Amino acid sequence: IIVFLFSSMQLYTLDAADYQTYFLLLLGTISFILGCLIAKSIKVQRWTLGKHAKGKDCLLKTSLLRYKVVYFLLSICIVYYLVSFFFVFSHLDVYNLGNVQSALQEENIVFKNSKIVSALALLVIFPLTTAAPAIAAADMWYGRKDKFLMIEICCLLLLRTLSTANRSGLIILFVYLIVLGLLKQSLTGKNVGNVKKNKKIVTRAFVVGAVIFSVLTISRGAEIFRNIYCNFGMPPMMFEMWQTDVDARNWIGYGTASLNGFLNSIFYVLKNAFMERSEPPA
Repeated sequence: IIVFLFSSMQLYTLDAADYQTYFLLLLGTISFILGCLIAKSIKVQRWTLGKHAKGKDCLLKTSLLRYKVVYFLLSICIVYYLVSFFFVFSHLDVYNLGNVQSALQEENIVFKNSKIVSALALLVIFPLTTAAPAIAAADMWYGRKDKFLMIEICCLLLLRTLSTANRSGLIILFVYLIVLGLLKQSLTGKNVGNVKKNKKIVTRAFVVGAVIFSVLTISRGAEIFRNIYCNFGMPPMMFEMWQTDVDARNWIGYGTASLNGFLNSIFYVLKNAFMERSEPPA
């Protein structure tokens, strides 16, 4: 609703999208909600690569995070983005997020990695960096509140922001902390102590997240309110531009986009292993 409302307001020279675009976005949202409800009603045998710990009654199973493995993988991600940051910093006369964003968009700065590093980034670093906010929030509210894990994830997301000017990771981290905090508060009953403690943590997360968002937005040289409006109002127009470009090139994805890029990693391995095109033909 907020996206459709902001898009229709047409502020800051933003054009409204075609009605068909709004219909497709609405249809996709409704389909996603229905899919969640259907999946929730179906009982299936679940499996996981993680360890399990049985509860005292031997009936409750709780998934445990393999902290040592995650520490190691996060360290690899941190080294990758640390190298990227120094590379970007060395190519700019004046460093700020606005200059970083412009240089990357205009391809004045191009990362040249080896095939091994590129594969590691695609198969390990990028997926783990995307999942890092959710891992940190889940550990904070439902795990053992591991401080070293939180420090590693915050450093990772900060380095990613400094090297790519992408603020989404840090913002999503605080959104997850707030949402899971509110969820846990609704499940803790009427225990006054727990409610006050959870509200305090949620409030702090909101304040810190708002401050970080403001600082990063100003660092990019953008107006805060204009940036917020464009983040919510631009998706329909961007989707329409993407759809027009895809139709013009006659690209057919065979549903791979619906899996959020999951098959891309498989196609990448097959393509490089057999040195031939493994994606579905257009």
